[in-house]
Amino acid sequence: MNKILSKYTPILFIFSSILFLLYVFYKAEYVHNGSKTHYYKIYYIIGISFLFLSIFNFFLSEESKIKISIIVLSSIFSLYLIEVFFLVSGLGDKNNRAADSSVIQIKLKKDPNFDTRSLVEVYEDMKIKNKNVVLAIYPGSFVKDSGQLFPLAGISNKKTILCNENGYYATYQSDRYGFNNPDSEWDKKQIAFFLVGDSFVHGSCVNEKDTISGNIRKKIKSGSVLNLGYGDDGPLSEYATLREYLPLTNTKKVIWVYYEGNDLRNLNSEINNLTLQNYLSDKEFTQNLPLRQNDVDMRLREFLEKEKLSVQQFHKTNPLLRFIKLSFFRRYTTERIFSVTPPDIDEILDEFTKIISLSKSLTQKQGAKFYFVYLPDSKRYFETNKNTNDYRNYEKIIDIVKKLDVPIIDINKELHLTVEDSLELYPLRMTGHYNELGYRLVAETILKKIGEYDRLDQE
Repeated sequence: MNKILSKYTPILFIFSSILFLLYVFYKAEYVHNGSKTHYYKIYYIIGISFLFLSIFNFFLSEESKIKISIIVLSSIFSLYLIEVFFLVSGLGDKNNRAADSSVIQIKLKKDPNFDTRSLVEVYEDMKIKNKNVVLAIYPGSFVKDSGQLFPLAGISNKKTILCNENGYYATYQSDRYGFNNPDSEWDKKQIAFFLVGDSFVHGSCVNEKDTISGNIRKKIKSGSVLNLGYGDDGPLSEYATLREYLPLTNTKKVIWVYYEGNDLRNLNSEINNLTLQNYLSDKEFTQNLPLRQNDVDMRLREFLEKEKLSVQQFHKTNPLLRFIKLSFFRRYTTERIFSVTPPDIDEILDEFTKIISLSKSLTQKQGAKFYFVYLPDSKRYFETNKNTNDYRNYEKIIDIVKKLDVPIIDINKELHLTVEDSLELYPLRMTGHYNELGYRLVAETILKKIGEYDRLDQE
């Protein structure tokens, strides 16, 4: 038995390694046409490493071959035991509502009418009545696809489905460039406010009228409010947005909204994208996105179709095949561990400083004033010992912006520390984005502080 194991196991390992690499190549280059090379890179590394180890195994002694074979086979057996755990517990399936049943049950207790459908289910249901409905597709999905057209918004002129934290799925009609605005805002002669930021500016998870920009529109007497925020944006994407779209307007005030929860982490990913890097290295660089909206929409539609097919394929795939492929185990280990590079905080802060400085200069060159809004992470108010001045580099960010002589609107200081109960500003008193009240108070705080800054300038 030992001789058979030592003789044939290395051959089996080599054969399995080659099959594995061929399968990875097929999925990466044929199924996804090379668009997800970054995703499959780790599997190339694993396959090649295992192939070399398998070849090296031929040159070992019979005893060593047996020991290595036992170790490898035992490890494989252990992996499948873990996969069984994920499968039985329901923790592995990101689309399985049972995996999040405790949270949903809490939400249902607070709101019996809470819509418990998944985003995909809502999309399919709405498609029956409106074939032109689309999902919000986030620019962050393209960060690792360097060298290609990099969209900064969603599909234009479509009813777009956002998210559900308040009991309903928020939707909006995207404008001519794919942002969350009434399209007529672009035709107004005067642009009073031009906002950039991530999902909080985008409007997750409320309807357009209840977003920060929607509330500002209700308050001002004249002028347009353009919301160019989009979910998953980081500082570099936001600077690119300014570069592409601010010159189209005669904006008076630019509001840059920084979210302490993930902006630096997003920037850590963005600075590795070749297209976004060009905005930093070349002040004349442009993708000419406003003139290429058809190309942008086509790229986004292709991405949406692939993602939809991917979800459908996952559910259609034979459960036995998913088990063999260790689908749940990979999702919770390999794909998480190798998808995030730990940031060098000093390097990231240097890049952040450069981006804010360039954004301020660009804004002033366009004849507008630049304001910096600091949005706190909701965890400050839900978790003990988080609401401190050193949380998530709060003091460092504030200090950077002050040194650049940029007016700061600190929502933690100006809003959260002035209300009796910050939890009232969040959906069902749970962590997430703001609810309708939260967004309204943030908008009012921004307008109040800008008014104060304007009065100081006039004195």
